[in-house]
Amino acid sequence: MKQYFLFIFLSLIASELIATSYDVEDLMPKQGKFRLYNDTSFVETSTLLNDNYQIIHNIELKYGINDKLFFGLTLNGFHSWDKFFQSGNFIEKNNQDYFEFITTLTTSYTPKSKDYGYIFSLNVPVFYNNFFYDDSNLIKEKLNFNYFETTASFYKIISPITTTIQLSYMSFLKEKYKRFENSDQISFSAIINFAVNDDFTLFGGTSFDNLKKVKLDNVTISPEKNIITGVFGAMYEPSKNLILQLSSSHNQSNSTLNFSTTYKP
Repeated sequence: MKQYFLFIFLSLIASELIATSYDVEDLMPKQGKFRLYNDTSFVETSTLLNDNYQIIHNIELKYGINDKLFFGLTLNGFHSWDKFFQSGNFIEKNNQDYFEFITTLTTSYTPKSKDYGYIFSLNVPVFYNNFFYDDSNLIKEKLNFNYFETTASFYKIISPITTTIQLSYMSFLKEKYKRFENSDQISFSAIINFAVNDDFTLFGGTSFDNLKKVKLDNVTISPEKNIITGVFGAMYEPSKNLILQLSSSHNQSNSTLNFSTTYKP
């Protein structure tokens, strides 16, 4: 029996390695303020027998509880389809559209220094859906509080260049799973922003991700593996309230094209 998996969160590894503004107010809204993030990604994953395509849309609202703590609400929706070769013909199959709702609580600390900073965060989903394939059927499992992710970042500004190093660890709670067991993940990334002028920034970087075993019905369907992802793109700030970003990332598993906006009233 052919079994393979589709885990939307991990398919976004490449798109998560993106540049950010290092204005503290961009990174984290002040008390009583909010930030609205709108993000769309196209992901292509190719194997010898099957090509999978995904369009993933993410809307996130962040609200400042105080100057060091904010609350986030995220709505994700995605559509996927497959192309595969069968009986001498290429066949395209559309999968059912899915949506998920995630709430997170994040805290960060950034010194007041203008040329460097540290950012620490903890993310825990409250409502979460897990998706995987069993044969040709896309299955959904409802999971709540099923993982936590800790992230530590350091950035240094030497105008017009900003260098960022980030280390993150994602741990899944095994007792939460029914059939599909996700893999823990350790990620290390480095990215460089080059400010062409006050409004336009180019960026590029790479990440290294270690993914543990993935299991379905207690059988390993994907062994532990390492993924190296490269990313490049550009940011444009047409006004003090809006940031536009376009990026492309690639690794041995997939290619991702990402467009995002940040609104900061």
